[in-house]
Amino acid sequence: MIMILSDGSSAVPRLKSQLELRGERYTVYFTNFAAAGKFGRGSVTVGHGSAAQLKSFIGKNRIRAVIDAAASTDISAAAIAVCGDAIPYVKYMEIEDSGGAKLCLSYKQLAEMLRRCGGNALMFAAAAAVSALSAETGDGGEKIFVPQLRFGTFDTDTALKYSIPLRNVIEADGVDGVDAVSALVERVGAKMIICDNTVSVSDKVDAGRKRDISVVITHSFGMEYPHTAATAADAVISVRTRLTGSKAKNF
Repeated sequence: MIMILSDGSSAVPRLKSQLELRGERYTVYFTNFAAAGKFGRGSVTVGHGSAAQLKSFIGKNRIRAVIDAAASTDISAAAIAVCGDAIPYVKYMEIEDSGGAKLCLSYKQLAEMLRRCGGNALMFAAAAAVSALSAETGDGGEKIFVPQLRFGTFDTDTALKYSIPLRNVIEADGVDGVDAVSALVERVGAKMIICDNTVSVSDKVDAGRKRDISVVITHSFGMEYPHTAATAADAVISVRTRLTGSKAKNF
């Protein structure tokens, strides 16, 4: 039995479809009643997602693998700790279409890509993602620049959440559209564009082509995961592949 872990998102129907396509038995563990109520028919459990409760559930239900579709990093951390090396685990990122951007779901790997590009990066992403990448760069995010829409007064509180030098949070009249993105690239001397799955990607990809620089998409969670998958199909394939040669034991 494969467990889908969710705190309520559109991910569950996609994962359910991929699992059923491959004839896999599954159960869904929701961490709130509202999400469980919308799910409809099927094997559903509602809990609070603590490590102790997840461990008990995995053991009692002979769970062989976990696909994590939870938005909460606390719940994901609990699942990772419980699964350890015994139960195949994968974090589903819900990036079904990268829009032509390169995919990188590890902040460590993304920091290495930034080092290799030999210049600055223009980043369109949630504060958690920017902060996580900054922590991996080793220079406090000196080469990461984040545009912030101009709203009269500079939003210092939001800017500080990025964990990069305050001067690298730049005010802009626009952050969407090929021309606006291209202008920002030129302004900061960017050698790459980074965006996460909370923003539109197509205009960044087009601006990257126009400026002849790479565009990379990552996730917005601000946490490094041991195993990741961009699409629902990849998430299911990942755990099935690892189960084939796994000696996973039940708790």
